[in-house]
Amino acid sequence: MTEKTTKKRKPTTRKKKQPAPKRSASKARRFLAPLTAVGRLARRHIFITGAIATGLIVLAVWSLAMTTTAPEMGYEVGNRAPDFNLQTIDGQNVSSSDLRGNVALIGFWSPAEWDSTTDWEKIYLAEQLQRIKQRWADREVMVLAIVPESDQEMAQKVATEKGATFPVALDLSQATAASYGVIYDPTHVFLDEKGIIRAILPGLFQSQYEIEAVLSNIRNKQKVESTRPAISDMQVTMITDKRAEASFATDKPATSWLMIARADANPGDASAFAATPLTEASATTHSITLANLESETTYRFRAFASFNTDGKNPSLSREYTFTTLVDTSPPTISNVKIVDVTDSSLTITWTTDEPATSHAEYPIDQWPNKIEASNDRFTVDHNITLKGLKSGTEYKITLKSKDAAGHESEFVLASVRTLTIPEGSKVGMRAPDFSLPSLDGALVKLSDLRGKIILVNFWLSHCGACHAENPHLQALYDKWPSDKLAMLVVNFREDPQTIRNYMNTNGLTFPVLLDLEGQADALYQPQVFPTTYFINANGIIKQIKQGRFNSLEEIEEIINSIQ
Repeated sequence: MTEKTTKKRKPTTRKKKQPAPKRSASKARRFLAPLTAVGRLARRHIFITGAIATGLIVLAVWSLAMTTTAPEMGYEVGNRAPDFNLQTIDGQNVSSSDLRGNVALIGFWSPAEWDSTTDWEKIYLAEQLQRIKQRWADREVMVLAIVPESDQEMAQKVATEKGATFPVALDLSQATAASYGVIYDPTHVFLDEKGIIRAILPGLFQSQYEIEAVLSNIRNKQKVESTRPAISDMQVTMITDKRAEASFATDKPATSWLMIARADANPGDASAFAATPLTEASATTHSITLANLESETTYRFRAFASFNTDGKNPSLSREYTFTTLVDTSPPTISNVKIVDVTDSSLTITWTTDEPATSHAEYPIDQWPNKIEASNDRFTVDHNITLKGLKSGTEYKITLKSKDAAGHESEFVLASVRTLTIPEGSKVGMRAPDFSLPSLDGALVKLSDLRGKIILVNFWLSHCGACHAENPHLQALYDKWPSDKLAMLVVNFREDPQTIRNYMNTNGLTFPVLLDLEGQADALYQPQVFPTTYFINANGIIKQIKQGRFNSLEEIEEIINSIQ
């Protein structure tokens, strides 16, 4: 019998497992410990914590704002278009907000200046915009024309004749044109859906395609490509107190010019801007000198460039500024000319490179005795007339010009001689001078009347033609003021009492001179009675009438011809 045996098993020891929840809690405590400490610190310093939180919020808001801020409002490409609220010619209101969400084309016009015979291209412009209005209406392109308030009647006429259905707004005092910096007529501004200026085209459109291309680029959010010259690399150099030089480049040969105004001028006031002459030849590099500027003054300007030699369809640059320097030098006198020389007067013209006064002087007898003529108006174009000069005499004349800063320059002319006109009783000669007593006893000298037209009439009281003419002389005396016309009616060797009786009997009051010794008669030697000599303001005989006048109008016709 086999004994049953039982094999003992080795006892096994099981590892004691840690409860899972306890392990998780330990990790959580380790993770939350720093936060718990921060929380305790925050509760302990609640004011500091609030300040930090506020700062973080402000920083976050500022960062968000910086990424969404709209462009600055202005009148350059890339700016947000200035706001406006206007009334149309048919009484409706239109504002800049009405254009938001659409591509928009704003045309600034002055239709009152449009003439259908010479400016047919401008009239055609209304048709071009009407086609845009019709073609793009379903694609949300808005068209708006803005005209000066004074042009309402002409704008209505253009709109009616061309069947324009786009709104035409009236610009009160042209304030909207000023806010858009419009200085060229016409000018068209293109906006995108957000109201940002994407293109500015001055002048007329070259074609319908040019308008379509710009609108398509804006609609497709593409860069606006222009068929006009691209202006770049603007520099202003050689700035002084009176001048500066602007240089720039164009991508293709073009003619160019600048429009410049003081910085404090209204941006849209075209009359405040001066245009430089159009360059004579096309080029890709341009240099234009700005002269006759004021010292210590800031100027704004734009450059224009055109592929056409007549300057049509130009492009324009953005606006640039520069400031002239302090005035440290006197004006430069140049282009001195002597014109209108007579036997008793002459005129001198000259230019300066900055606004200045005008002054001319010349010595008489001996220095320092001198005669002066001045004009205190500041100008670059000077004109001075010297009167009362002696016939056939040489004069040494000094010109002076003083600028606003008080700097004065001088220019001494070489010897200038007046004309020599012989004295005599024929047309073109200097009227012989004489002194005669009037009927009332006053002494009258011919040369004292220089500066006005003089009528010298020789007559006799018993002359039938003289008697018939005298009423016309009386009418002339009553009508013409003495500061414009001097009448010397010279009676030849008649008794003063006889003349008084004749004048009283015929109601005549014009002044009569008594040539009792035949002095004036010997100088003028009239062939018949009456004879009338017409002498201009310079003392030259311009016309002689032998015989009587038949009307006042006949006398006045001669006087008016020699004024």
